Amino acid sequence: MNKVGNSINSCAICLEALSEEPTESLSYSSLPAFIERSLEKETVLTLKPCAHKFHLNCIDQWLNESPRCPLDRRLITGSAPSTLLSIDLHRELLRSVAGNQIEDVQEILLTGLTPEPISFPDLINPFTEALQNNRWEIALLLLSAGWTTEDKTALKNLGWMYQKGLGVEQDHIKALFWYHEAAKKGSTSAFNQLGIMHEQGLGVQQDYAEALSWYRKGADEGNAGAQCNLGRLYRNGVGVEQSNAVALVHFQMAADQGNTPAQNFLGLMYHDGEGVKQNFAMALFWYRKAADKGYAAAQINIGLMYQGGEGVKQDYSEALSWFRKAADQGNASAQNWLGWVHEHGLGVKQNYAEALFWYRKAADKGHVEAQNNLGWLYHNGKGVEQDYAMALSWYREAAARKNPTAQTNLGWLYQNGRGVEQDFAMALFWYREAAAQEFAAAQKNMGMMYHNGLGVKQDHAMALFWYRKAAALGYAPAQNSLGLMYECGLGVKQDYTEALSWFRKATSQGFVDAQYNLGLMYEEGLGVKQDYTRALFWFHKAANQGNTIAAKKLGWMYQHSLGVEQDFLEALFWYHTAAKKGNASAQNQLGWMHENSLGVTQNYAEAVLWYRKAARQGNRKAQGNLGRMYCHGLGVEQDYAEALFWYREAADWGCAVAQNNLGQMYQNGHGVERDHAEALFWYRKAADQGNTAAQNNLGRMYQKGLGGEAGPDHGRLPVPQSR
Repeated sequence: MNKVGNSINSCAICLEALSEEPTESLSYSSLPAFIERSLEKETVLTLKPCAHKFHLNCIDQWLNESPRCPLDRRLITGSAPSTLLSIDLHRELLRSVAGNQIEDVQEILLTGLTPEPISFPDLINPFTEALQNNRWEIALLLLSAGWTTEDKTALKNLGWMYQKGLGVEQDHIKALFWYHEAAKKGSTSAFNQLGIMHEQGLGVQQDYAEALSWYRKGADEGNAGAQCNLGRLYRNGVGVEQSNAVALVHFQMAADQGNTPAQNFLGLMYHDGEGVKQNFAMALFWYRKAADKGYAAAQINIGLMYQGGEGVKQDYSEALSWFRKAADQGNASAQNWLGWVHEHGLGVKQNYAEALFWYRKAADKGHVEAQNNLGWLYHNGKGVEQDYAMALSWYREAAARKNPTAQTNLGWLYQNGRGVEQDFAMALFWYREAAAQEFAAAQKNMGMMYHNGLGVKQDHAMALFWYRKAAALGYAPAQNSLGLMYECGLGVKQDYTEALSWFRKATSQGFVDAQYNLGLMYEEGLGVKQDYTRALFWFHKAANQGNTIAAKKLGWMYQHSLGVEQDFLEALFWYHTAAKKGNASAQNQLGWMHENSLGVTQNYAEAVLWYRKAARQGNRKAQGNLGRMYCHGLGVEQDYAEALFWYREAADWGCAVAQNNLGQMYQNGHGVERDHAEALFWYRKAADQGNTAAQNNLGRMYQKGLGGEAGPDHGRLPVPQSR
C-alpha cells in the first residue's frame, strides 16, 4: 500500500488499487457498506458512516485487515458485518481492551459486534481479558452487550467488580452470584471471597459457620488468603472454638506462600505469645517480611515495637519512620499514630498543629480513634482554638461507631454543659454505653453520677457498685474513689484499713490524687499510726506531679514544723508553687506570710495582692483578711465600706472570724450606722461556732447591757480577730 505524506492513497475512484486480487469468497452483500454499480458497471462500495467510495476490488484486501476507513480511520459500521470483518473487529476490540481505550470499545460495540452466533476458539475472549486486567468499565460494557466468559479468574473478578462497585453500582447479591459461578469452576480465590461475604453478611445473612466452610475449602486447596482468614477465625474464636495453635498453623502456611496479612498475623502471635512462646525477634522477622512488601499494618507494628523498645532498642525516630511509610500509603491508622507522636513529642518536637493535621487526615477517612483524638484537641484547645462544639461533633462521629473513649468524652461534655446544653440524662446515657463495653473510665463516671446524684437519685450503693467494676479493671481513679467511700463510710461501713488498701493500689500506678489522700491518712492517723514524715513523703510525690493541694499542704507543714524542721523559705516555695496555679488557699497563706514577715520582709501591699487573688475566688479566710486590711489601712488606704463588703462576703459563707469582725463594725459604727442588734447577731453566729473572740465580745455587750442586763463596764474595745 502506497502512502503520500501522512495520508493513505485510496482509489477514490481510482487513484491506485489498495488490493491487487479480489477475494471471490466474500459475501459482498453482508459488508457494512452500501454496494452500488457505476456507469462502467464496476462494483463500488460506499462506506458507512464516512460515505467514502471505493472500488470493491481496491478496498477488499484492506477490509480483510482493518475495520476502519483508510482515509479518515473512522470505524466502519453496519447492522450485519461479515465473518471476515467480524474477525477484524474482534482483533480491534482486543487491542482496545488491552489499551484500556473505553471510547474505542464503545465505538466497536456500536457496530453490532456480538459474541454470538460466531465463536472465536482461536482468539482471546475480550471480556475475559478485561476482567483479568481489571478493566472494570470495559468489562461492564461487554457484559451489557451480552459477552460471557467461562474463565474462573474472570468470573471471580466479575464478583469482585460488583462487591466493590468498580465501574458499576455496588451489588452484593450479584457479587455472590458470580463468586458462586467461579467457585463451581474451582476458583480457590472465589472460595475465599464467599467466606468473606458470609462472615461479613454481605448480600447474605451473616453466617460464621458457612464462612468457615468456604475458608476451609479454599485453605485445603492451598489458597493463601483462605488460609489466613481461617487462621483469623481460630485466633478470634469466631464460628469455631478458639485455638491459637490451629490459627498458628494456618497463618504459617499462608505466610510461607508470601501472604502479607498472614505474615503480619504471625508477627502478632509471636509478639503476644499466642500459641507460641513470646519472641520479639521472631515477631520483628515476620513483620519485616510483610513490611518490606509495603504492607502498612506490619509497618505500623514495627513502628510500635521501636516506640516501646520491644526486642529492639527504643527509638522514637525509627518508629516515626515506619509510621510515615504506612501513612504515605494513605493508611489511616498510621496517620493517627503520626498525630499521636506529634501530640506527645515522641521522636519529634511536640507540635499540636501537626498532630491536628494527621488526626484530621485519618478522621476524614473514618478512623474512629483519630476522630476521638481530633475531638480531644478541640476540647482542650491544643493546636487550635478551643472549640467545644467541634469537639462535640467529632466525639459524636466516633461515639456513634461505639468508640468507648469518645462516648465517655461526649458524656463529659453533656455533664458539664460544654458545647451543648447541660444534660445529665444524656451524660448518663453515653457513660452507660461506654460502661457496657467494660470501659473503666465510663464506669467510674457512672459511679460519680450516682455518688453526687447527677441525673439520678443519689445512691451510694450504686456508686460503690460502679467504682468496684472500674477498680477491678485496674483503673486508678476508681480505686481512689473506692478508698474515699471507705474512708467516709458512704454506701459501706467506714473502714480506714480498706480505704488505705485502695489508696495504695492507686498510688502504685502513680495516681496523684491517691498520693495526696494517702498523705492525709498518715497526717491524721486514720487506719495507720499518725506519721508526719510519711505524710510529707506522699505530699511531696503528689506535689511533684502538679497537685496544688498537696503543694499547699507541704507549705503548711514546713511553716508549722510538721514532720520536718520549720523552714519558712521552703514553706514560701510550696505556697508560691500552688498559688501561681490558682490555688486560693495557698494564695491566702502567701498573703499571711508577707503580712507577718515569715521568711520574707513584711510587705502589706504584697499581702493585699495575694489576699485579693484568693478572695476573688471565694476563699473565706482571704475575704476576711482582705476586709481586715481595708479596715486598718494596711497596704491600702483605710476604707470601712470595702472592709464591710469583704467581711460580709466571708461571713455569709459562715466564716466565724469574719462574722466576729463584722459584729465589731456594727458595734463601733465603722462604715455603717452603729447597730448593737446587728452586732449581737453576728457575734452570736461566730460564738455558736466556738469563736472565743466573739464569745468575749458577746459577753462584754451583755455586761454593758447592750444585749441584756447591764454589768460593770471596764471600757475595753471589742476584740478583733485575724485569719
